[in-house]
Amino acid sequence: ITTIYIGGGTPLALSIPHLETLLQTIKSVVMVNQVVEFSIETNPNNITSDKIKLLRHYGVNRLSIGIQTFDEKHLDFLGRDHTIHDIQTSIALLKSMKFPNISIDMMFSLVHQTVEELQYDITHALQLDVDHIDGDGSNNDKYNLQTICANCHRLKTHTNEDWKSKNV
Repeated sequence: ITTIYIGGGTPLALSIPHLETLLQTIKSVVMVNQVVEFSIETNPNNITSDKIKLLRHYGVNRLSIGIQTFDEKHLDFLGRDHTIHDIQTSIALLKSMKFPNISIDMMFSLVHQTVEELQYDITHALQLDVDHIDGDGSNNDKYNLQTICANCHRLKTHTNEDWKSKNV
């Protein structure tokens, strides 16, 4: 096994003892030191310094953060329980603790999302200067996203298999 991905929403919502039990169980059946990428999904408001230390201790080297949007009204519509402040704080904490690979998940073509709101989200996602930005939307809207953001080389949608450079 070269890649481990723990997803399904919010694994970091687990308490530290439960998260440690999960990580210990994985370590007991997988040679984690031979894994190239060990990734876990989370929401911004579930990230703490203690959890980051625990993840690093068990070899997790990539965190995929479900940001979804930088618009409070869209976050509310999606039923997300994090805020823009949570996003900024969690990314700053991960960077200060030198977490090796930070990925963010964004949702595009949200109900009632305007082109200007989409551009706002893309701009703010790029300003975070993270390692990976993943965009998700319907197939028709992905084409529109690529048209709108033709110069956003760091953005990858599920229809674009080609990673672009970090330069915008």
